[in-house]
Amino acid sequence: MDSDLTNFDLLEVARRVVWFKAPHEALRNQVLFLNHAMTYGDVEDVLAIRRFYDDAALRDSLRKAHPGIFDPRSWAYWHTVLGMLPVPPMPVRRLSSEPGARSAGDCSLVRGQGGFSRRSPPAHGSAEQSPSS
Repeated sequence: MDSDLTNFDLLEVARRVVWFKAPHEALRNQVLFLNHAMTYGDVEDVLAIRRFYDDAALRDSLRKAHPGIFDPRSWAYWHTVLGMLPVPPMPVRRLSSEPGARSAGDCSLVRGQGGFSRRSPPAHGSAEQSPSS
């Protein structure tokens, strides 16, 4: 980035596209910020980030993209614009039962007949019945 984290234009972009974090905090995580700006930013937002981040920074944010941020159209667009062809598959979240996946707190995502649900561990002091009992 060409400027420090107090640039007004970037703070405004961060406020709009990473709405769940304070703008200064969003700018500290370059990959998260750029992923959101490249997906949710409008034309003015993109022009602002292009003034401060070069193609190498944008490519790096695509290579390190967080799952669940990009939509297919934005993913394909930015890979094409930045000459990163062929477009690779989008990053995906892994279920806790898959290798390398992490569970969310004390709950895990489990696949059931109707989709996914959260499974909490048994309450303290209770014993789960095994299928053989």
